[in-house]
Amino acid sequence: MTPRRVPRFGFFAWLLVAALGIGSAHAKTPPTPQPCQAEVGTAHLYGQWQLILQPAQGQHTEAPLRLERHPDYSETVRGQWTAPSGRVHLLSGDISDGELVLDESVDGVTISAVWVGYPVDCGRGFEGERRESAGSDADNTAPRQRFVLRRAGGWD
Repeated sequence: MTPRRVPRFGFFAWLLVAALGIGSAHAKTPPTPQPCQAEVGTAHLYGQWQLILQPAQGQHTEAPLRLERHPDYSETVRGQWTAPSGRVHLLSGDISDGELVLDESVDGVTISAVWVGYPVDCGRGFEGERRESAGSDADNTAPRQRFVLRRAGGWD
């Protein structure tokens, strides 16, 4: 049995974010930190979420999204969401210094998109941008999509 490759997030996520220009001057300014933002950690991500993806043009996408503690890296999460087309999107990432960073993969090996966001309402939700990466179905000039994650089912 061949062991599954599990991506390391810190350096590679930073490198991808830098390469995509997400941290560039053209990116939106992060929201003003909330008093509780420093208290929001990776454990706040565990559970069921409602995802809303808002493209620059066209219809928004809503889908359930589930995140759980990563079995190999305790300070990270993994999970998935399923697009209306039926395509499963795998996620893994963490919260560092109040910033949510998720790597997305549609094949379980390569990073197809990067999510960068910030907690709102003291971690009951997250808002940010999702950007497809080079080598995915879209080229590197793909527009950023705004995402909103809201806790599903009233679980706080």
